[in-house]
Amino acid sequence: MQLRLAKLIAIGGLLVWLANAALWSASSVPLGHDEARYASDTRHLLDDGDKRYIYVPVGMNAIAMPGVLAGGDERALRIVPFIATMMFLFAAWQFARRTVDAECACWLVGILAGAHPFVMYSGQLLSDLPSGACLLGALAILIPELRRDDGPRYRLVAVAPLLAASFYIRYGSCVTIALIGAAAIAIGCRGIARRPLPVIATCLVFGTLLVPHIADSIRQTGSPLGILHESASVPQKIPAGLADYFLTNPFVRYGVLVAPLIVVGALSLGRDRVLTVLQIVAAGQILVLGVTTGAHTRFIYFAVVMLLVVGIATTRRAIMRAPYRTRIALAAAAAGLVVSAWVVAIVVGVVMRERRVDYTVATRLAANAIRGDAHGEPCAASASATTQLEWYSRCPVVTRRSGRLPADRRAYAVVTDGSAPPGATIFYAPGQVQVVRVACPGACR
Repeated sequence: MQLRLAKLIAIGGLLVWLANAALWSASSVPLGHDEARYASDTRHLLDDGDKRYIYVPVGMNAIAMPGVLAGGDERALRIVPFIATMMFLFAAWQFARRTVDAECACWLVGILAGAHPFVMYSGQLLSDLPSGACLLGALAILIPELRRDDGPRYRLVAVAPLLAASFYIRYGSCVTIALIGAAAIAIGCRGIARRPLPVIATCLVFGTLLVPHIADSIRQTGSPLGILHESASVPQKIPAGLADYFLTNPFVRYGVLVAPLIVVGALSLGRDRVLTVLQIVAAGQILVLGVTTGAHTRFIYFAVVMLLVVGIATTRRAIMRAPYRTRIALAAAAAGLVVSAWVVAIVVGVVMRERRVDYTVATRLAANAIRGDAHGEPCAASASATTQLEWYSRCPVVTRRSGRLPADRRAYAVVTDGSAPPGATIFYAPGQVQVVRVACPGACR
């Protein structure tokens, strides 16, 4: 009965996610800031043979490339991310099934797939979920092997390419990979001592897979850590980032049902050593990312899954202690809460699609004006927001503070406050945005 209900919850959550992700992709919602950066870097790589942004992971170039080659339509760009999100859910299910049991895995998928923050990011050209899918897949292999009394088998080596793929998709996952390594020692120290060769082989394969990145980093920056340093300098560092993870309305940030369950997962004193280690790994990821970047829920979805698994396992253990009729009533109530969360996710998905369209209208109009005026000639533009304008205008864009427009290209500036550069001519003004031709690009900021 309970497993059957859990399976229905998993199927319902998947249907909610599938409907929202399909609508997001089919409606050609404009690319967001980070999506446009990945797409522009990939287009530059295909056209010119080198990267536009050194800090964009090469794994994201691989994910964006099919869509760019297909013409760059928003729907085409989101096909591979859509598949990657399916892989994330599958990896989360496998991880929970192998760490706890099948019932926990079904509840996890149903709750996670139907949570509105997850729905917001599903199917977008972003690195967080594809990288997280690789990390969860690695844990799904790692934990059962480390739990073996006679030590891990050589199938543990499969963890190495998954961890390397996660790194190449999102350079920031190096911190989480280090935490997973520490967790592996804590969970399987006895088994590793009995059979260390599979672990040594895994480390050697992982190190070998990182050699191309190290060589490329030395070639471009002179340092094996140069690209990582460049990548770490890009996210906006907000002093209150860590506090935001805890002080912002948790139901809005994490989801109607996800929020209380991750609190349970964070605060419960687990009897299982593995679950305790997962709590520590999740806390470590949230702490590091909260200190070094702004607070975005998608950054910590790996940690959210960890805490959800612990929270669901703890809640189920408490429910199982109740009398039979009470257990049935509590299970029915939980199912009702999940359905309510699905309704919220559907509504939020509609609102977010409309909001993305509305707030990118001026940028897309300005980009269309630049592209139409340039007539395919080499061009460049200056603006306060760069990545979306660059993608839709097909012109390299620099910020008004940090870059100069090249003198050998048709140059433009997009301004919202009327402060056009000297020698500029207004030729298009969509609403409050003015697009101007710049007559002295080499000297004008």
